Amino acid sequence: MDYKKWLLLMQNLGLTENQNTYNLLLQAYSEKHRHYHNKCHIDAVLKHLENSISLAGNPYEVELALWFHDAVYKPFFLLK
Repeated sequence: MDYKKWLLLMQNLGLTENQNTYNLLLQAYSEKHRHYHNKCHIDAVLKHLENSISLAGNPYEVELALWFHDAVYKPFFLLK
């Protein structure tokens, strides 16, 4: 999860750096129980966006959604 990409996104959206939010996302995607929905997964989906950015009507909003799309991940075995 590239912090420089995060900063560029925040700039493109007209937002502050939101470093605390980035840190919370990084923490969430680093949870030990994550085997797929982790930092590598976010990097992969952001790479897919780069390859198809011309198809997005609102590319910055789509990118923001991708950063957050698996932020909350509680598998069944953790709900017990």
